[in-house]
Amino acid sequence: MPLYRDTRLLNDFREMPYFVDSTKPRKSEGKVMRADALTDAILQRLSAKMVHASTLETISENWNMCVDAKLANKSFVYNVLGDIVFVSTINAQVKQAIVFNQTKILAKIRQLQGCENITKIRFQ
Repeated sequence: MPLYRDTRLLNDFREMPYFVDSTKPRKSEGKVMRADALTDAILQRLSAKMVHASTLETISENWNMCVDAKLANKSFVYNVLGDIVFVSTINAQVKQAIVFNQTKILAKIRQLQGCENITKIRFQ
């Protein structure tokens, strides 16, 4: 053991600085964990972080409810940046039909969970 890791009293006697160990003790307290217990702990931590689905996933899953059935088969959401939804369409007629219904579509998108801040639809 290095001298600087001795007790505070010994380091004061030797006139050496005392350094506190800043590492965290393991939650398992040094015991060996089983692989299934370890994976359960990791998955529990990850699931706590991933509570909400992304807005892109939410809008993509509900795109058929937001747009008419004919238009939903000919268009899809490919990106969401901030408050803008980017939609790709197969031709200009589908794009024009979505533009005419844009306010209704945006109102339906804003009703979805986690999509309240969407304000615009842009097209590719």
